[in-house]
Amino acid sequence: MNIKNTDKYLSTQIVENCFFKGKVTSVDKQTCGNGFSTSFLNLPIQDNKINIIIAPNKAVVISKQQDYVANPHKYNNRIKFFYKESKDIDFLNADVLFFVADSFLQNKQIDGILHKIDKVLIDENHSVEQQSLFRWNLKDFEYKVKNKLYFDAISIVKVTASPTHFSKVDIS
Repeated sequence: MNIKNTDKYLSTQIVENCFFKGKVTSVDKQTCGNGFSTSFLNLPIQDNKINIIIAPNKAVVISKQQDYVANPHKYNNRIKFFYKESKDIDFLNADVLFFVADSFLQNKQIDGILHKIDKVLIDENHSVEQQSLFRWNLKDFEYKVKNKLYFDAISIVKVTASPTHFSKVDIS
């Protein structure tokens, strides 16, 4: 599937259309446009649901957190950020949970909200693939995410800016 985007950034509607229940969809943001994670953070949240975004590197999470704090008017949802030094410790009053990959895999609180999870975005998936060679937590990361969640009830999108040679891309 190809996205026909003429704007500088992807709209929330385009991002919403990339999610399919019980499926993992791979998106090449290099060809369809920028702003996937920001639009994801602004997706309308269904009642009693929560969305999750996972990035392989702490710097990505911290950068988005700094933007969230500096520019709250850009965000429609309440977001909490989880990495080793984060001040966020619980999921209360959050619409979106933003994790660095290691913190996602180690967080036991997720077990208590499995029924609430709607959409999961694995951001910067090319880094997940590349770093899995030396970061064991990232090896088979997609499988680990699916195994931790009620996969049939959620939608997962893996977004990349530079797919590797053998990576399958569903949407560009």
